[in-house]
Amino acid sequence: MEQTWQAAMASREETVRESSGDKHQADGRQEELQSDEYQDDDKRVEKEDEDANPVLGGERVEGYQGFKYLFETVLTVYMDEDVKSGRIKRKSVSVYVPMGNDIRINGDFPGTVNSDTQGISFYADVNPGITFPKEDASIDEKLDSYIEHIYGGLDEESYNRTEVESSGSYKIGKNAAAATVVEYWHPDDEEDYRISYITYYMKELEPDLLFFLEVEIDSSEATSETPEILEELEAFYEVDIPWDSDEAEEKLENYIAEKAKEAAVLPGTDFSFPENWERDEGYSDGDVVIYAPGGDCDGAGCGIVVAFFMAGEGDDDILGCLVDDEYFKAAITEGLEEVEGLEIAYYGETCIGETTLAKFSCLSDGERTDCQFYLGEKDGNIYFVVGMQYQWLEMNTFELVKTLLESGETAEVEEQ
Repeated sequence: MEQTWQAAMASREETVRESSGDKHQADGRQEELQSDEYQDDDKRVEKEDEDANPVLGGERVEGYQGFKYLFETVLTVYMDEDVKSGRIKRKSVSVYVPMGNDIRINGDFPGTVNSDTQGISFYADVNPGITFPKEDASIDEKLDSYIEHIYGGLDEESYNRTEVESSGSYKIGKNAAAATVVEYWHPDDEEDYRISYITYYMKELEPDLLFFLEVEIDSSEATSETPEILEELEAFYEVDIPWDSDEAEEKLENYIAEKAKEAAVLPGTDFSFPENWERDEGYSDGDVVIYAPGGDCDGAGCGIVVAFFMAGEGDDDILGCLVDDEYFKAAITEGLEEVEGLEIAYYGETCIGETTLAKFSCLSDGERTDCQFYLGEKDGNIYFVVGMQYQWLEMNTFELVKTLLESGETAEVEEQ
């Protein structure tokens, strides 16, 4: 029995030892597993930090390398000065800017940055010096007033080379607003029109700290990388920046077509030409427009000229001379090689007023051309409508001129 008891006790002690050993091993394994989990958590947090891109006004992500086309810079602006201590109060804001060849940080004013690349003109301003009609205006009202100030104040002379379409401002959350303007413009030194998409963005980073952003995309300079840059800007600034090259091209083509229709006549006249008749850019200018089939009067062998002269004070003598047959005859024959069969007679009342008609043929550049020249006077203004076509041409351009004079209109034009 004693041996049995001793054996039992020995077994018990061995069981306890084994049990204790298993527990230590289990605890060791548990600690090892927990350690692995902590390491996984650290790696996961680390990866989340790498994946989560920084945003305007949010926490800085030190050493963030997720943007391919943007770089980080800090804009610092003067805010206020403590009169008693003499300390200057400044604010610093971390922003991301497109990399490019033309970058100016704090160039013209503190707290500003400019960058131009891939057709994108980027401008950011911390605490811009913009005056608003109402200090307590909402953020979208502030943006609306800014856009109105930029575009609403343009005079007529500016508008003849720049026209805009605005989306109107819309709020983004509680403290931000954006608006997109499509601008059609015609550089003074170039023939072709261009189209730009401009996104304006305002965000109140703090009650007394306003951030302003302007991103303009010029269709003539945009590249395949432009959308990728815009995508990164959208991620950081949390604003949609509309741009689509195909859409822009289509809008520009439609705009140019509308301008061509408007250019069918000069100020003060309104004629509707047939669909296939287009403005001949080779001969037309600001004083005279010439329309022809396909926009090519030389190739088509015919054309219709429209000119308008606003008579001002002291121009009565000019008007009197032009309606005088002899003076009119001299004005027609001057500068032409050869004129035959010239007939001048009163035609009657047309849309351009009391009208005189001169019929003749002339030799020009080796071609014999028939012409019908209508001279009209209405409300003290002078109008010219001239139909011309090569003699060998079978079509009747002059019937179209008569139709235009019957259906056309004149409009009052303010003196410039």
